[in-house]
Amino acid sequence: MAAALIALAIMGAAGYFLGRRGTLRSIPTFRELTFRRGALTSARFAPDPRSAIYSAAWEGNPQAVFISSPNSTESRDLGLAKTKIVSVSSGQMAILRNFRVADNAFTYVGTLAQLSIGADAPRDLLDDVEDADWAPDGSSLAVVHDVGGKSRLEYPVGKVLYETAGWISNPRFSTKGDLIAFIDHSLLGDDGGTVSIVTLNGKKSDLTQRFASAVGLAWGSSDEIWFTATATGFSRSLRGVTLSGAERELLSAPGTLTLHDSGPGGRALISRDAMRAGAIGLAPGENKQRDLSWQDWTVPADISEDGKVLLFTEAGEAGGGEYAVFTRDTSGAPAVRLGQGTSRALSPDLKFALVLRQNLSPPDFVLLPTGVGQQRVLSTGSILPNFGMFSPDSKRLFFDGHESGHGSRIYVTNIDGGTPRPITPEGFTVGRSSRALSPDNSQLAVLSHEGISLVPVEGGQPKFVAGSKPGDIPLRWTKDGQSLLIGIRSETESAVVRLHLQSGVRTPWKAFSASDVAGLTGSSAPLLAADEEHYVFGYVRNLSDLFLVEHLQ
Repeated sequence: MAAALIALAIMGAAGYFLGRRGTLRSIPTFRELTFRRGALTSARFAPDPRSAIYSAAWEGNPQAVFISSPNSTESRDLGLAKTKIVSVSSGQMAILRNFRVADNAFTYVGTLAQLSIGADAPRDLLDDVEDADWAPDGSSLAVVHDVGGKSRLEYPVGKVLYETAGWISNPRFSTKGDLIAFIDHSLLGDDGGTVSIVTLNGKKSDLTQRFASAVGLAWGSSDEIWFTATATGFSRSLRGVTLSGAERELLSAPGTLTLHDSGPGGRALISRDAMRAGAIGLAPGENKQRDLSWQDWTVPADISEDGKVLLFTEAGEAGGGEYAVFTRDTSGAPAVRLGQGTSRALSPDLKFALVLRQNLSPPDFVLLPTGVGQQRVLSTGSILPNFGMFSPDSKRLFFDGHESGHGSRIYVTNIDGGTPRPITPEGFTVGRSSRALSPDNSQLAVLSHEGISLVPVEGGQPKFVAGSKPGDIPLRWTKDGQSLLIGIRSETESAVVRLHLQSGVRTPWKAFSASDVAGLTGSSAPLLAADEEHYVFGYVRNLSDLFLVEHLQ
């Protein structure tokens, strides 16, 4: 039934079957490959092209690797728990092990390993990898490598073809092996991106404009790249772009499509993803969590010190191409729309919301009033900003950003104007934390590839915090100033530990999760009020169905 429904939806929605001149085109066929409840994270054609090897987290269990059968609706578990498949070549698989949610919040970073299909013991190849693809001859891998706060596309390993302070996804070799196509995402925490190619000598070209959501890419032919993207919201369709930049739409359907792989004869592995993001919180005066989701993609950004006001973004279909910024009383009162953009921080005096206008070129910061008043643009000069937080007096702003050709660093500026001043070297970010200042306002807890460091707010050399680990997120300082509350993201929950700054000892504190964990692909670090009792955290749920699609043209 599901396969028939998606086929009918695509037939009706795409206008696929008539070519540009009205000629009849072949009708694609669909065979559903997965039937369980949960999230599919990657899929590749098996050496037998009638089957697919895929990674999925079913019924809230950790990701595992499965292989579908051409003669059965059942898939076989390959016995690779907590593993993600990234590429298949002949009888070899490239996999990610020991991974965590990456800083971009959309992918995973871990140890790249090589494994023969059916074998038990993988061979580790490289740490800090997000994605990879086998060269056409199967002898070597191109990798997306996290190094020094940058995302690098390397081939061979160690030779940098392209790097960015944002992130890179879906590297795929052309049939000839002379080009690598990928999606270039300029901002951490946002899956908007541009389809690009790079030669093996490092010459990069953009083939499309920036899409609001771009995830999934494969070569459809020697001169056309297929990808799934949308100009607004998350309803991605299957599109194609030639090396000369000519675009077309191949398939669209209600919901979100994600391309995972392509094969000869117009074959593709495509998932239909029912995706939603939401927020859950505990408000002052209440003893039970409340769902604070507003529309289809609620992303919590900040909470007031008293825990009564939530700042969030609607970044899905309802939010539109520019996204929408809201505040909402955590007791559940209706949300108030402030304007467009991506929310970053709420000023402590509750007068302004710091908002990133990510779809402008270049992106910039704006202060949106929460009540009466006019919006104010904050100039950052040649710096491309991303995340930010206010000083306790609401007069200064600490933010991360980068200049062209450089890595991210942290700056401070007055909200009334002035030139931003760097306070860290390259390789550091504020991240999603808005309470990273010490109680005496002298130090800022900042993020790097290695973990958390402390930096004087007036500038100076960052000092690494003993006991910190990659992926740690500083949520806020404890009231006595002796410890940091640290968030650790995973698919199904966000754990919080107390990290003592002098001893480096980590003590479990609390864990936050939705009650239904099936399909959860991310649980954001909680936003904590000053009393450390009230909070809001976000989650992303994706219920996926994988299809083998044939006869695409």
